[in-house]
Amino acid sequence: MRIKVRMGEPLWRAVGQKMITLALPDKDNTLTDVLEALVATYPNLEGELHGSGERREFYYTLFLNGQIASYAERAKVPVQEG
Repeated sequence: MRIKVRMGEPLWRAVGQKMITLALPDKDNTLTDVLEALVATYPNLEGELHGSGERREFYYTLFLNGQIASYAERAKVPVQEG
């Protein structure tokens, strides 16, 4: 399954591009799988996404097909090819 990810400011600077295509296994993937694949492909992204030190929080808004997707519910949010 191929997933297109559009990176906003400032995250795209950590990966060097604004549009990324990820290859995920053909299974029931979730937003968690996408985020894990992004960090595995671009290790610098981990610190940008969650910060560093004791306070590791997620400060960004996620969108899936133009709709806000809950970071707290990411393991339950299915993704489809495209």
